[in-house]
Amino acid sequence: MHCNKKITHAAVIQFSVIEGDISKNIATVERLLEDLAPPPDTLCVLPELWPTGFAYDYFGNLRDDLDLLDEKILNLAKRFSIFIAGSSPEKINGKTGRYFNTLKVVDSDNYYNKSRKINLFPGEEIAFNKSLRAPTVVTTNKGCFGAFVCYDLRFPEICRSLTQQGADILICSAQWPAARIQHWRALIIARAIENQVFIVGCNSIGQNNGIKLGYAYPQHQTTIKQF
Repeated sequence: MHCNKKITHAAVIQFSVIEGDISKNIATVERLLEDLAPPPDTLCVLPELWPTGFAYDYFGNLRDDLDLLDEKILNLAKRFSIFIAGSSPEKINGKTGRYFNTLKVVDSDNYYNKSRKINLFPGEEIAFNKSLRAPTVVTTNKGCFGAFVCYDLRFPEICRSLTQQGADILICSAQWPAARIQHWRALIIARAIENQVFIVGCNSIGQNNGIKLGYAYPQHQTTIKQF
């Protein structure tokens, strides 16, 4: 059963993530939100690993900052009265140096949920474990979201499962290479058509380990759309 949709606006917050510098990345998000001035209850989607990037060598030194991250992003959601969604490293209890790549959804009413990346791109297994849990819908009083991370976009069964569970809007947080950005756009469109739902996808820009990343939307750091 679908929720009563109340979300009418969605935004993507594209920026070049500074690897290993959570404070600067949070400051960038705050500045871009100030510039965008989104209407209340806008769904604002951030890139994959937006607070840290793929800074594998830094993760161990970022433990304290990662512990405070949820509170800081919640404060931003409250300040702007919006939903914020984006992925970040989630420590795995009992496994030193191991993380999930977890997409979190936060709103100004303290609602919180998460979806872990299921399919790791080759090389990500250095620090990340893939999720063994089936994806589940994030249910809020403003709508039902289906969330997934980057490479999961290539696996249509994930979006199908989420929409069958009642997702009204799908969310994809990514760091997709510029060389394959046409694949990104084609797959985003395909997943939306297949499942007859809106998809809000946000990519990082700049570089990831020397690889140029692509704009999900043409040459704009922030983009806002009305459904």
